[in-house]
Amino acid sequence: MQSVEVAVLPVHVLSNHGRDLAFAKKFRAAVQGRFDRVVGFNKLFDLDYLYCADPSIRDKKRKWWGRITPRHLVQTRLEEASFAPESRTRLLMLSQASADSYRRHWDTPAERVTVLPPVMNPSRRRPYIRTAEHRESVRTAFGLPLDQAIWLWVGTKPHTKGLDRVIAALPHFPGSVLVVLGVEAASPEGRRVWPQSVRAGVSDRVRFLGYRDDVPDVMAAADLLVHPTRMDVTGQVVLEALVNGLPVVTSELCGFAEYVRDADAGVLIREPFVALEFEEALCLASNPVRSASFSRNGIDYGMHRLSSAGLESAANIIEGQSAATVLDQVASASRQGSPNENARSSLP
Repeated sequence: MQSVEVAVLPVHVLSNHGRDLAFAKKFRAAVQGRFDRVVGFNKLFDLDYLYCADPSIRDKKRKWWGRITPRHLVQTRLEEASFAPESRTRLLMLSQASADSYRRHWDTPAERVTVLPPVMNPSRRRPYIRTAEHRESVRTAFGLPLDQAIWLWVGTKPHTKGLDRVIAALPHFPGSVLVVLGVEAASPEGRRVWPQSVRAGVSDRVRFLGYRDDVPDVMAAADLLVHPTRMDVTGQVVLEALVNGLPVVTSELCGFAEYVRDADAGVLIREPFVALEFEEALCLASNPVRSASFSRNGIDYGMHRLSSAGLESAANIIEGQSAATVLDQVASASRQGSPNENARSSLP
C-alpha cells in the first residue's frame, strides 16, 4: 500500500473569506510544479480539475452593495479562477442544472465541463423492501397511522428545502400526515417550524423523527416525497426516493429533477413557485393510479437506466481517460442494468 503525504497549510486570518483567499494562495505555491494532476474540491487557484458541488456565487441574488463587499469579491475571484473562459481548469459537475448555471454566468467553454453520473450508496438503494408488509411494520414501529397517506420530507435546512411550503399545503389534504426526517423537534430549526404547523392547525399531523440512518425503510412506508426546495444543486434524497419507488414532488430547479422527469416518477413544480400549483402537483401525485405508475417507473429507471458511478467516472477522467469515453461506458452499463438488482425485481 502506498503512503499518502498529508500537508497542512495553516493560515492566520480573522475573516472567513480572508482565510479562503490566503489558503488558495498557499495551496498554489505548495503544489506548483510538483504533481501531474492538481484536483480541488473547493474553488482554488491553478487547478487542473475541480470537483464542484457548490452553486455559483452569482446565483446568490445579492443587492449591489452585497456585490462590492470583500466577501463577495473574494468568492468571485476564486470562482473566476476555475470558470472564466481563459482558465484551463476542467470542471466535474454534479448536475446539468449546475453546469448550465456556471456556463451562463461565466461563458465557460463546453469542452471543459463534464456532468458526472450521480453517486449513491448501495445501502440506500433497496426497492425490494417496498412491500405492504414492510410498510405496515415500519408504520407500526414509528406509531404512524396505517390508513392515511404519509408525506415524507428529508433535509437539514427547513427553509431552503421548502418545509414551510409543505406545512402550508397540508391543511388542504386532511387525509395526509407529514413525516420530517433530519430535523429534531427540539432543535432550533424544529422550534422555528413548529409554530407554523400550530397556526395552520396541522400540528397533530406533523411528526419529527429526527436524524436516522434507515431512510430507505421510512421511504418504503411513505406515499410521497415532498421536496419543494428553493435551492438544491443536486437533491440526493430525490434520487434515492426515485430508485426506491417513492413518487416525488419537487421543484424543477432541483439539480436531480431531470431524473424525475426522465423516469416519469413524479411531478415537477415550475418556477417561480406558486402555492396553488404545488397543491395541484400533490393532488396529481397522490392519485392512486398515477402514484403506482410513478413508483414502477422509478424502480425500473433505477434498475435499467440510471448509473450511480459518479466517483468512479471522476477518477477515470482525472487519470486521463476521455470524458466522452467514460460517459459512453457508463451509459452502456446503465442500459444493461445490474444483474443483482434485476434478480430482486419481483415487486408488487
